[in-house]
Amino acid sequence: VAQGSPRPSVVIPESLGSDIIYLQPAPRRWKDLHARPWYRHPAVLGAQVVPALVLLGVFLLARRRDELARDQAKARRQQAPRSARSALIRAEQLLQKGTAHRFLEAVWLVLVTYFANRFNLAPGQVTRDEVCLRLHRSGLAPAHLEELRSVFDICENERFASTWSSEQALSDQAREEWTKRLDRMSEILRACERLKL
Repeated sequence: VAQGSPRPSVVIPESLGSDIIYLQPAPRRWKDLHARPWYRHPAVLGAQVVPALVLLGVFLLARRRDELARDQAKARRQQAPRSARSALIRAEQLLQKGTAHRFLEAVWLVLVTYFANRFNLAPGQVTRDEVCLRLHRSGLAPAHLEELRSVFDICENERFASTWSSEQALSDQAREEWTKRLDRMSEILRACERLKL
């Protein structure tokens, strides 16, 4: 090779696509860059709170159940209104289609179930004098006390010195009077719930 002759040039292959962005195919769906991601949606965030609320509810229910299991008197006090309501419903049904004897037994059951639970007494301890004494000390209105005494007396007379046969029906007048009396009994029991015993 003669001196002074030019060197052959070396061709460097050019890597295509390194400095030019090629046209991209159209996307199937355009994405809004300002849209909120799904995991930040309020419904998704709210759903994360649900398990914690469920656990809290289960914990509170279990604690309440354990508390009532330890305190029988409190459990019975809380049961008193519910037991009285169901007994009153039964008495109202018997007032319309039952005998006088069965109806007065149902009224007696209202008194026994409510006041036995309210005062944490055995059913045999529920008497007119015991109940009225406790309610008088708690400040129940005298008119309510008088009505309760009257109902106790009627029921006890029926239980121990019944003048009615077991199949005798209530007269229309007696039904009307007892309808009003049951309304007053409901009012009295609601008043008893407001007392601090």
